[in-house]
Amino acid sequence: MDKQTINTIKRDQTVRGQFAVKSKRAPITYAKGWRFEMVVGDSTGSIPLKYWGGQDEQRVRDVYNAVKEGGVIEVEARVNEFNDKLELSIGENNYFAVLNEGEYDPASFLPRTKKDIGQMWSQLKAIIDSIKDPTLAKIVNETYNPSFVERFKKAPAAMHIHHAWIGGLLEHTLSIATLCEQTLKTYPSLNRDLLLAGALLHDSAKLDEFSVGTTIKVTPMNILVGHLVTGSSNLLAHRGKPGIDDNTLLKLTHMIVSHHGSKDLGSPKIPAFPEAIVLSTMDQMDCSMVRTIKLMDEADNDAVDTYDPKEERTIYLK
Repeated sequence: MDKQTINTIKRDQTVRGQFAVKSKRAPITYAKGWRFEMVVGDSTGSIPLKYWGGQDEQRVRDVYNAVKEGGVIEVEARVNEFNDKLELSIGENNYFAVLNEGEYDPASFLPRTKKDIGQMWSQLKAIIDSIKDPTLAKIVNETYNPSFVERFKKAPAAMHIHHAWIGGLLEHTLSIATLCEQTLKTYPSLNRDLLLAGALLHDSAKLDEFSVGTTIKVTPMNILVGHLVTGSSNLLAHRGKPGIDDNTLLKLTHMIVSHHGSKDLGSPKIPAFPEAIVLSTMDQMDCSMVRTIKLMDEADNDAVDTYDPKEERTIYLK
């Protein structure tokens, strides 16, 4: 049986494929015995998987315990539909194997940007090199050091909501910087260097918020601190250094802590001057547009609309 990816499977098929385990839920009882659920994925998407075991609780728990989050399984499963969503269904007689490292390519389970990473980096580097303000140029160039850049070009920008793929952080940062440059044509009185430095640095601390293996996972830094706090801390560490103008540094720091736009979205401060307002607006627009386009691309071809649960709105497709 040919191995299949999630985006190609259809209801009532029997499929075989390799999938990364994104999450799992402990075994529970059902009418015929014990079962457990997982969410599995590959580079094309994710799907629920239900394992239906018999009365031998220990056998089911042994299978469950053998599966690790972030690990990879190879399965032969039936494609069912539940609550209008496809899911994989496996019984004890179906093929089910936990793969060891070396038996799979970790990168094959993660989506990648559709854009050319090298080309995007060249465009972003040109923007970095164009900043002339001594304080801003020093901070931006120290942030974009060689080890940072190596990680940055491969990093996702999120786990689910937007740019949740390899190269996503670079793609998002370049989009924001480009949108900010376009805005300068309409509002030429804006401080170009300050606005672009904010665009380049607004999500720079996200490098420590996600770990990337066969899946994208949040780190304790994401859960307990967050990139607004970490990013502003990184900037404030420059206070008092030679060649650093304190007011410029504080304005740049404000742009980082306010770029989510409102306190209910996590910003301790709301944007307080034009460059901060533009950065926050462009960030929200790019996140919303990328998420909306992705939802539209993933919608059924015959559907009239689809739903965006984050924004709690219906998206018209025709």
